[in-house]
Amino acid sequence: MAAASRYTPSLSPLTVEDAPDAVRLSGTLRDRRTGSGVQGSVSIAGGPTITTDSFGGYTLTLRAGGYEASAQAYGYLSATAALSLSADTNSDWELTRDAAHMVLSAAPISATLDFGEAWMVPITITNEGPRTLSTTLTIPPIEYSVEQPKTGSPSIAWYDLSSVEPLALRDDQVYTDAILLGFSMPVYGTFYDRFYLSSNGWISFTPTKDARPLARCFPTASLPQHTFAPLWLDLDPSQGGAIRAAQVTSDTFVVSFEGVPRWDTHPGPHVPTYTFQLALNSSGIVRYNYGQLGALPLRFSVGMQSSSSRGQSVSCGSEGDTPPGAGLALELEGQPQPSRWLSVDKTNLALAPGETTVLTVQLSGLAPWPWRTRPYSAAIKLQSNDPLLPVADLPAQLSVGSAPYSLTLPIIQR
Repeated sequence: MAAASRYTPSLSPLTVEDAPDAVRLSGTLRDRRTGSGVQGSVSIAGGPTITTDSFGGYTLTLRAGGYEASAQAYGYLSATAALSLSADTNSDWELTRDAAHMVLSAAPISATLDFGEAWMVPITITNEGPRTLSTTLTIPPIEYSVEQPKTGSPSIAWYDLSSVEPLALRDDQVYTDAILLGFSMPVYGTFYDRFYLSSNGWISFTPTKDARPLARCFPTASLPQHTFAPLWLDLDPSQGGAIRAAQVTSDTFVVSFEGVPRWDTHPGPHVPTYTFQLALNSSGIVRYNYGQLGALPLRFSVGMQSSSSRGQSVSCGSEGDTPPGAGLALELEGQPQPSRWLSVDKTNLALAPGETTVLTVQLSGLAPWPWRTRPYSAAIKLQSNDPLLPVADLPAQLSVGSAPYSLTLPIIQR
């Protein structure tokens, strides 16, 4: 039997050259509004279609000549163009998102008014998108402004309470007695001279016996009304640190959490500790001061509330705009409800593509607040179906002069 012959193919490189009249068409698909690259495709009428890379880039090789080209991407209007190619050409595309596009134009909403005076501010809203724009306007209740303390304020400094005897607080405990301030202070329109302290980083001016270790975002039904929390989390003072409380001046009372560890199933030196203070002033101003803080858990909360349905969240886990940190100081100052001095003439809008409307914002000097040292602050919140601007806040400020007269009613005791 004859042996089978063996054949070994010889591989030679294959070179494909462009046609003599070939040109390259390249470019990028971009979002007209943001300028960022958009992944999509470019098509040549009667010719090829090429998918872009993730950044919107593409390259095509074509014969020189005239072409009708189009670009398309999911969620965008397609675009077309006539191209005349005689050499390598760069052609970028700007694509319009197939959605509403809200454009705002407003002067600063800020004024200083005499008592009883009013001031109007126009706000122009335009829909520059190809879909109908739906917008709802609200003025959220903000009864406390949250700001950095004023420069030179004596309360920015850390209060030294080391000579004060620590309170006998255990894990998940509200201090057994109401703590007296030594003065009265306004809180959400009511005067208080005492408060209740939880070992878990919050106080309430409403009597309570539940320490509530599991933090939630404000407002919450978990805590009583008229509550302030510089750092609400599950702390365990029985395992170390100190919680002190004392009147430091005639008009200021301070609660100080010093190196208090977080609750842990295996307490020990590895457990993070937290140092922070809450200062209460007879003017109604509340301050949160932060010292050294261990790693924050996923579940913590900073804020305050007047009720279970009305309050303000300063920070809540990963959701907060102002997470607490060493050296931070926050000043909370009461003010009248924004609805008493700020209003807008329209609350619901539906604008066709290309349509423009003008809203009127009114600031009214009818709410003097004797304890307020700063201008009132609030925001008009616009919620829309614009996918790139679903929420927009227009800040507003107002300073109001004193009323021309006041009436004092005597208290008659029997």
